[in-house]
Formats: sequence, C-alpha cells, structure tokens
Amino acid sequence: RFVTKTTYGLATTRVLGDTNADLDLRFTAGLGVGFQILDNASTKMTGEVGLSYFSENYRSGAPSVDYVAARVAYKLRHEFSEKTMFIHGVEAFPSTENSADVYFQATTEVRTSLTESMIGSLMWIWDYDNTPAPTRERGDHRLLLSVGWKF
Repeated sequence: RFVTKTTYGLATTRVLGDTNADLDLRFTAGLGVGFQILDNASTKMTGEVGLSYFSENYRSGAPSVDYVAARVAYKLRHEFSEKTMFIHGVEAFPSTENSADVYFQATTEVRTSLTESMIGSLMWIWDYDNTPAPTRERGDHRLLLSVGWKF
C-alpha cells in the first residue's frame, strides 16, 4: 500500500517445501517498507526492508530453526518490447540472532508473449542457505522453462 508517491508499506508471507534441501516447510511472514527506486516507461525497480519471522522444519528430523530476520529485497523489471521483459530479484533473510544464519533467493527470468493470451518463460532460481540441513548443500539451482496463459 503506497503511503507516498514512491514509498509503500507491505506484508509478506511465503510457504515452501524443498525435498532437495530436506525441508518439510520453510515459512516466512513479515512487515516492511518499500521504495520505488526507478519507474519509467520500460524499467521499474523497487527496494524493500523489514522484519520477518523465519522458520525451517526438516523432513529428516533435524532440529527446527526459528528466528527473527531482517528482510532485504529488490526487484528489477525491464521491458525490451511490448512482448518481452527481463525480471530479476533477490530476497534475503539474515538472522538478527545469529549472523551465520542467512537465507536468500535470487530469481532471473525472461518472459515473452507467444500469442495474445499465451506466455513463455525461462527462469533461473538460486536458493542459498548458509546453514543448510545436515548433509545438504548450501546452494540449490533450478532452471524452469514454462508456458502459461494470462487471463
């Protein structure tokens, strides 16, 4: 919700599971403030800061992790044409209790209109957890090629 022309308040929540990371549930919920950094005909960029509750529950029975985290994020969207755009964003959750406990997700996407109602997308997602579940890697990469419809 915008409170000035370039500043807005926000509430966020996310619920994820990830078998490769041994996660039964990663849950975040928080409040913050956002800033419109750039807003012109082809490019938009926002930055956000706030506080979030962060929780990870593991499938293997490893101890759950819960903490209050700072939330720092940005999103960049650039339209190359009326049909094709580039979208990039990063959302980070550094713990306010333990500086070693940091999770972030970066996404990079190229999206294009294939027809009036059909879109195609190529997206790379990088999840990074500095303190992963035992025997798991810190980084997790996904590459998604998708087709969808807009209504």
